[in-house]
Amino acid sequence: MQNKMIFFATIMLALFLMACSLLNQFHPPGDVIKTVLPSPVPSNTKATQVCTVIVDHLNLRSGPGTSWGAVAILSNGDIVTILSEPEPGINWVNVRAHGLEGWINQLYCKETR
Repeated sequence: MQNKMIFFATIMLALFLMACSLLNQFHPPGDVIKTVLPSPVPSNTKATQVCTVIVDHLNLRSGPGTSWGAVAILSNGDIVTILSEPEPGINWVNVRAHGLEGWINQLYCKETR
């Protein structure tokens, strides 16, 4: 009887160690798990206006707001294509610049067309 219990405990321990090993292959200890959120879909894609950046450093962001990460930094004089008009009361516009698509605050961009 005691041999069966030792055998059972050994099997359980081996299974536990294999499960831990498999889990570590997917997410090693200390690994940061990143969540990627989808970019918002512009509500109006008919706009084909352009504007010129009027500040030295303007973040081109992955979404409409400062909580979204920057995908590039635009410089004073850069010309961007406006892909969508901002929603009423919101200053963020979807733009394309240097082959990248993102969002900027329209307060820092002067429309040129």
